[in-house]
Formats: sequence, structure tokens, C-alpha cells
Amino acid sequence: MSSSKSSGMGIIGNILNLGGLSVIAGVLVTALVAPFAAIAGVGVATAAGVFDSLPDYISLGQLSQRNTIYGMKNGEYVPIAYTWDQNRIEVSLDEISDYAKWAAIAGEDPSFYQHNGVDIKGATRGLLGVVIGKDLGGGSTIDMQTVRNWLKLKAEAEGNDEGVDAALEVSFERKLKEMKLALQLNKQYTKDEILNSYLNMAHFGGVVYGIEAAAKTYYSKSASDLTIAEAASLMAIVQYPNARKLDMPNSTTNGEANGYALNKARRDYIIGKMQEHGYISKEEAAEAISTPVEPVRGGDANGCMSATTGKFFCDMVMQILAKDPILGETSAERAEVRRLGGLHIYTSLEIDAQIATEASLRWYVPQTDTKLFVGGSVASVEVGTGRILVLAQNRDYNPIETDSRSLTGTAVNYSTNYRYGGSSGFQVGSTFKLFTLIEWLEAGYPLNQIVDTRVRNYPQFAAHCVGGFYNLTYAPKNAGNFPTSMSALTGTVRSVNTAFMTMAEKLDLCDIAETATKLGAVRADGRDLVVVPSMVLGSNESSPLAMAEASAAIQNGGVHCPSRAIDSIEDRNGEVIYTPENLCERQIAENIANTTTYAMRQTVLGGLPYIPNSINGQETVGKTGTTNDYVDNWMLGGTKKVATASWVGNVVGKVSMNRFSWQGYRYDRVKYPIWIAAMNELTKTYKGGAWAAPDSSLVNAPNDEIPQVIGQNLDEAITLLEAAGFYVSVGSGINSDHPAGTVAYVSPEVGTFVTRGTLLSVYPSLGNMTAITPQNSDLVSVAAFQSYLNTHGFTSFTIHQTSVPDGTTGGPHPAGTVIKWPAVALTNGATINIEISDGTAPPPPSP
Repeated sequence: MSSSKSSGMGIIGNILNLGGLSVIAGVLVTALVAPFAAIAGVGVATAAGVFDSLPDYISLGQLSQRNTIYGMKNGEYVPIAYTWDQNRIEVSLDEISDYAKWAAIAGEDPSFYQHNGVDIKGATRGLLGVVIGKDLGGGSTIDMQTVRNWLKLKAEAEGNDEGVDAALEVSFERKLKEMKLALQLNKQYTKDEILNSYLNMAHFGGVVYGIEAAAKTYYSKSASDLTIAEAASLMAIVQYPNARKLDMPNSTTNGEANGYALNKARRDYIIGKMQEHGYISKEEAAEAISTPVEPVRGGDANGCMSATTGKFFCDMVMQILAKDPILGETSAERAEVRRLGGLHIYTSLEIDAQIATEASLRWYVPQTDTKLFVGGSVASVEVGTGRILVLAQNRDYNPIETDSRSLTGTAVNYSTNYRYGGSSGFQVGSTFKLFTLIEWLEAGYPLNQIVDTRVRNYPQFAAHCVGGFYNLTYAPKNAGNFPTSMSALTGTVRSVNTAFMTMAEKLDLCDIAETATKLGAVRADGRDLVVVPSMVLGSNESSPLAMAEASAAIQNGGVHCPSRAIDSIEDRNGEVIYTPENLCERQIAENIANTTTYAMRQTVLGGLPYIPNSINGQETVGKTGTTNDYVDNWMLGGTKKVATASWVGNVVGKVSMNRFSWQGYRYDRVKYPIWIAAMNELTKTYKGGAWAAPDSSLVNAPNDEIPQVIGQNLDEAITLLEAAGFYVSVGSGINSDHPAGTVAYVSPEVGTFVTRGTLLSVYPSLGNMTAITPQNSDLVSVAAFQSYLNTHGFTSFTIHQTSVPDGTTGGPHPAGTVIKWPAVALTNGATINIEISDGTAPPPPSP
């Protein structure tokens, strides 16, 4: 026995000899009946304020518990992560081993079932210890400890640090508060209810609260399966939680090397008390005491950092719960619901597909390539619901790392928007061309209409939201050499920049931006899309999730479903407290969407050699995106039931990804295999039907006749041809008998029927030619023919003559008569080939 304990018991003995016990007991009884008087009686100056804020009752209702986040595996929900302020799993009394109940009672309050909340003898000893400043042991019943824990937890929940200190301070006042509330507790609840609450409420070190979480954390089992030694070991922790907990094997005072000495000493004391009070036999006690303290660490780690998969997805879920009005209208309300916990959060994440996609990202976009800071991301959503099925990236999740250069992980979720933990986005490149194509079809232009693909300046675009017109000249280039014109469909398949700029020239830039926005292709930073001509080619920054959502709307026949991560939420009682609303809404006409997916299908068939035509028997559609110098690289599209977007780029500065490779794969091309990895796994479960047929009127362009413009003023002719739906290219001037500045020739020729939108080449006249039209009555000598040319302005020419039998009407004519000359316009300096009669008739034809 320690000297302090001996000294304390000596004092008690002296007081008892002097009748002191009756004095302290009298104070105690007075305290229970009239606390103000009791405190005043022992000289406490603050007597009047001790009970000012003391409640008349204590509620042993909801305790803070952990939240469980679930994903989908083989059609069933399974846990992927746990989050908590306090790691607690509430269980009923019959789910707790009898050994744990007996250990708690024997070690903390042997007369628990006999008293009404306060043990007079123990309380007297405790109060005396407070008065004389010595720890005499005992004093707090399980009921009083339950009160203390309740006050502490209540203060913590309120952020009241002073209240926490007051709940734990060693003072006469605190003891009296606990006694008063313990008595009240016994009026409200049965002993079993109090014991159950105590075992669920007790602190077992760190953030571990409650016997069930303690059993899982320290012994990898449920509280119902605890042995005598294990139960006593756990209850040994509650007196001094951080000194006696079992998760510090390297501790010099309570670690593996010394057999967890502090815990074992208290454990063996409790086991002895269990035997003393008849809960276990002498033999059981001996066996338990001889058992080493050997924790089997287990349980579940806290937070998304410890998620089994989808750590960034988990983080996004927590961001949604914190920021969206799912758990309450205010941030404070939502925080309190999460702190109180016990939530079962069922999400849309497909675990197998997530694992496969993460593995693909680690292979093709490794963290270990120190040449650059390459990032990769994949997001998949279910077409028709918006449920997020995959959300993966190549970097590890590190919630405190914000430096993009860190190779150890990042807090930035590349896949989603800034509001939910994402970046400010990446330029989407040619994937954005889909929205120009949609507006093209909306305006009634068909896929097969010819568009001008020449590299040229674009001086003006209609843009009603920025003053009517955007007048900054824009002159983009193409990635490769292309014909000067092609159909809009071919421009889509081959992703020709100038084809889409020509299309946008006939549209309104603001309409294109509005279409993208209503389909979900929003900027990742939360701002409106920046409306400029380069927007058509993907200059705005978005996220993979937003682009997958937009593609899903197109693949869904024009019905947009906002992406969502949570299927439902249940509270601790199994009551559903949240299910998402169906916010799906038609944003573009079905025939427009079907024709767009037809174009995306042709893109896969004719322009994407790296993407299979079908995956698991389901036809694919797609659109790539590559920004200038291959800085950002995208693959977008999917099947009838799944839409996926993949992105690869450097997360620090602008780096041409086609200059670097890994394992023989260029970084600008690995967007394809990581896209396929997600799609291959998801299409095993999510199977859609066949694609709807396109609107034929939006595919086939009509053939139009090239109108007669020969001889017209050049500007007037161009206006007429463009009004007829043709593009016009003005060629160099040519020799012609038409006046200078008028149209001399059109290619294809005037009167030809060609596809609407065909690029016509128009050649203006130089005005220096004369047409010679031969007439039989004009048959003359060579000299007379020369004179004829002179009178028509030709002064310099060469005549080349051939003498032939005369087969002209009325022939033969006299020898030397000019009988044939070119029926074309001629110019000075030309050589004129003529035929003259030799004065004879041609021989008769052979029989």
C-alpha cells in the first residue's frame, strides 16, 4: 500500500474515532437535500452559483457515433470508409459480454444495483479526499461517472472548453453536481439502462468510445465475444484512458516490452474484484490473471484517408454533406448531424470498377515518373440517373497536402469541381466541339452539309450575351493538313478546328455556351463559361466529372441528370433521412441528341483507332480532346448506359504530353486505356440497349443548283452564292471576254447540283478577251480573217494554219478559204490554230 493511501486511511481513521464520519455524512445528506446549504457549510465561497446551469435531468439518448460510407459490390452495399468525431458503435446490453458488464461493476461500483446513484460510504470518502486534498480513492459510482461523461460530451458538442474542464475538475462542487444528477438519473432510467449507457459512453483512449469500438480496436472482435481477461483489460483503460490504452506497443510505461504493465496491473485488480463479488470462480480468475495482455489491433481507421478504395470519392461525399442542404439548412446544423453520427451513407461508387481504374491509372500515369508532375483522372456516371460510378486519379489522397509538386499525394481532387475539393479545372479541348455540333443541328444544318475548312481569319461572331457580336479576329490552325472543305460530320470525325469555327460562324457563341452549361459542362471554378471564339475549341477549364455528366446527357437522348454520389442516407435507427430527388430534365430535343450520338459513333468507327467499337457487346460513342501542344488530353463518351471522361496532363505549368512517355506509352495517348479500364468493368453490370437512329433530315444535306452568276459583279455574285448556302473562295483573275471585275468562271460550273455548303471557287474576269463565234457566212481568206481579228482588238497573234479537205456545209470552198477557228475567247499573243480548205471534198465514208 502506498504511503499516500496509508496516510489518507489514517486520517479517515482518526476522523472516524472522533465521530468525523457522522459529520461528513451529515454534510453529504444535506448536500443531497439542500446543496446550497451544504456548500456554504463547508465554506465554499461560490455556493450561490454552483447549480445555476445544472439541468433538472440528463438524457441518455443519442451519443456521438461513427458514420459509415458504403459503396457497391456485386449489387450490394459494403462499407468503404468510416468517419467520426468519436469512434463509437452503440450496442444494446445484450450485445455485450457478461464479463464486460461484471468487470465494469466489480472494478468501478460493486454496489451498483443496490444504491440509488450515490454510494454514501464511497461518496463520503471521495468528499473527504477533496476537502483534505488527498486522493483517497472511490467515491464515483457508475451513475456518477455516467453523469460526468454526459456533461463532458455535452460540453464538447457545444464547443464549450470551460464546460469540459468543469466536468473533469477535482472539486467539492463537481462531486455534488454529479451526486444530484446521479440521483435524478436513477429516477428516469433503470439500472440496466444506466449500465448500457455507461458502457457505450466510456472513453477507452484516443478517439475510441464505447465498449464495442474498444473491443474491435484493441482485440479485433465484438464486445459480445470478449473473454474475462479481455473484458477486464478494456475496463482497466477507462480510469486513465490515455495511460492504459493498448495502441502504443513502443511505450516504455505501458507497452509490449513490459507486457502493458499499467493496464495489466489494473486488469488483474478488476479480475480479483470479479472473483471477490462472485462473478467468476477462483479458477477462472487465476487463468485470466495468468493470461498475458496481448492486444490484437483491428477495428476501422477514421476518415477517407483510410478508405478501402475511392479515397477522393469519399472526400467528395464528405464535402457534399458539409456544403449541400442534405443534413440541414445551415453549416452548423449539418456539422452537428455529422458529429452526432450513426449515419449510414449509401453511395453509388462501383468498387470493382474503381479498383480496376485506379490500377490502370497507376500503371499508365505513375507517380514515380519524376520528369514531370503528370496527373490523370477518370470519372464515370450512369446514363439516365447521374449516379457517379467511378472517380479515380493517379495521385494518392493526402488531405493536408496542397502542393501540386508533391509526389506523396494531394488534397486536390482532379475529377471534380473546386466546390467539392477539386481543382480549378483543365482546358477541355475538342470535347467541347460537341456543343457547337448540337447548336449546328438545332439551327437546322445537317451533318452532311459541306463546311469551309480553310485556315483563315474569322473576324466576327454573333454573341448576344456580350453585346451582340464578338469582333476580335481569331485565326486558329488545324492539327494536320485537310482539304479546303468537308462535311460537318467529317469535320467531327477528324476533329478539324476550322470546320467547327466555320460552323460557329453561322451560330451564336452564347447559345453554344448555354447549351454546354445546361448539359452540365460547367467551369470547375464555379464561374460562368468564358464566351470567346476559342471557347469553340475548348479553352474553358472544366472537370472530368462535369464532362462525363454532359456526355451522359447527350447519350441519354438529351435528358440531363445532375451527377450525384449518394443513393440514400439512414440514421442510427435505420430510418431513411435522405434520398436524392429526381432532377433529370430534358435540355435538348431527342432527335438532336440522337443525331449527335450518331456523329460520336462515326467518330469511334472512323477516327479513334484506340477505342474499340464495342465493349462487352455494347456499342461505344466518343469524342477526343487535345489542347494546344498536347497540354491537356481527353477522351469522352461511353455506351448507352455509362458515360466516362478521362484526362491526362501535367498539374504544374503547361507541358506538351506528347514529348514524354512511360513504359513505351506516350502520355498524350494513355487517356484511351484508362478510359477503357473503367468502361470494361462497368459495362459488365450496366448494360444498355441499341442507339436510336439519327434524324435523317439532320444527316443528309440537299443538293442545290449553283445559280447563274457569270458576268455579274464579283461582290454581288458572292452575296448571291452565300445566300444560296454555299461557301465562296475567290481565285485569281483569269483572261475573259467579260468586263473586268465580273465573274468569269465558277468551279464547280454554274448549273451543277452539289451538296449544300459546298465550297465554290469563283474566278473574276481580267476583261482582256474577245469571243470569236464562227459563222458559215463569214468564211473568208486568211488575209480577211486577220483583218477580222484586228477589228476586234487583237493586234499581236500568230496564225497556224492546216490545209484539209473541206467538209463544211456548201463545200468544197475555194482553196485558201478559212473554214474552222477556235470557238473560245482569245487574247493578244495567242497562237490561233485555223483550218483552210484545200478546195477538195473529203472522201466518202467506208462502206
